[in-house]
Amino acid sequence: MQQIVSSLVFGDANVRPLPMVSPWVEARFRHTAEEVHRALASLQHRRFLKTHLPIDALPLYDHVKYIHVGRDGRAAALSMHNHFSGFKETQIAVFDAIGRGDPVVGGPYQKPPPDPVQFFRRWIGTRVTLRLVKGPPNPFFFDTEVGYWAERKRPNLLLVHYADLSADLEREMRRIAEFLGISIEEHMWPALVQAARFETCELRAMN
Repeated sequence: MQQIVSSLVFGDANVRPLPMVSPWVEARFRHTAEEVHRALASLQHRRFLKTHLPIDALPLYDHVKYIHVGRDGRAAALSMHNHFSGFKETQIAVFDAIGRGDPVVGGPYQKPPPDPVQFFRRWIGTRVTLRLVKGPPNPFFFDTEVGYWAERKRPNLLLVHYADLSADLEREMRRIAEFLGISIEEHMWPALVQAARFETCELRAMN
């Protein structure tokens, strides 16, 4: 979604460092809050930000547009397991330091079990709590989806499904462009769609 919005905002298929043009605002393992604020203030283009927060953790403004990407919970769980299992020891050390210094989490990063079935059973069976929990699995997935669904009638909120992006990316990109009020010249669409394909983004991430 970041690449889609980037292509639409800039009107081209150029590859840009997404963390620089679209900061992940709550990612404490990357930047301090002060650094994020400075980065946002320095952006000269139309700003678009990344967040994994549930909607009730976001400030909702009528003049701001929100896009939420939903996904089948089973696919999300396996994707999360693959993602968590791929962290390098240097990144885990950063998570450990954050956890030990956090008065709520209060401990090192908890690695997921290597067995994806075990991970899924723990993930689906973890009770939702009203506080932060120690490490994965994140138990807030379904609450997050329910929260965005409950606000689906907001004119400034667009719900997009991962399966629809996979099935017809161009159709969804055109829908997103209309929502954002962005006009794209017709001859540009093939290049923008190609730049935002899952395969293209995955290949770019590997290189």
